[in-house]
Amino acid sequence: MSNVITFPSHAARDWAGIERLLREVILEGGGDQDLFGFVVRRLKADYHALAQTLPVPVPDGMAEAAETINAFHQENTAKLLFSLSKAYIELYQHGAR
Repeated sequence: MSNVITFPSHAARDWAGIERLLREVILEGGGDQDLFGFVVRRLKADYHALAQTLPVPVPDGMAEAAETINAFHQENTAKLLFSLSKAYIELYQHGAR
């Protein structure tokens, strides 16, 4: 076994970038600071749970397969975070605080 790949290798997204994007989308989309804070508090916990790393030894000749799995994980994590952010906005709109 030659390489060790950490899943997810780049932790899906850098949290600062996600927060910046959420700020842009929510505040420019007509939301307020309270909505932004509500979504960020919840999504940050989800992000950190999804961004856990797991060192996995990769057998020789399997690096390409491991990278494919990692890319799949990153793509689906991004989709999940997007879905969760929409759900948190809806929760807020229905009175959750």
